[in-house]
Amino acid sequence: MSRPYRAIFLLTFPLFALGLLTAGRAGDKAPEGIAQPRAFAKLQRGMTPEEVRTLVGSPKRIARQIFYHRYREQWMYDAPISIRLTFDCRRGQKPELLTPPTVPNDDARNR
Repeated sequence: MSRPYRAIFLLTFPLFALGLLTAGRAGDKAPEGIAQPRAFAKLQRGMTPEEVRTLVGSPKRIARQIFYHRYREQWMYDAPISIRLTFDCRRGQKPELLTPPTVPNDDARNR
């Protein structure tokens, strides 16, 4: 093995080995600020944005579509599973969740 390749190998191998050792050790707990899939299963139609935030946390992105006398917000969550929530915000009324998301069962993901 020539000198440049040996130096590259000696620098990258420890990082590769560390990655292999730590892979899969994240456990069942999600990092702080990321909602568990079970929390999304508790969402119900008609919930307000404040109620949703207390259950699943703040979304990563929010998109808003403006109509006549109303607007719709779509909240996008990325981790651990990709979920979108749609809120109907009518003029003079509180925003409400249109449809709760369909969350896959733990059994379906383990197959």
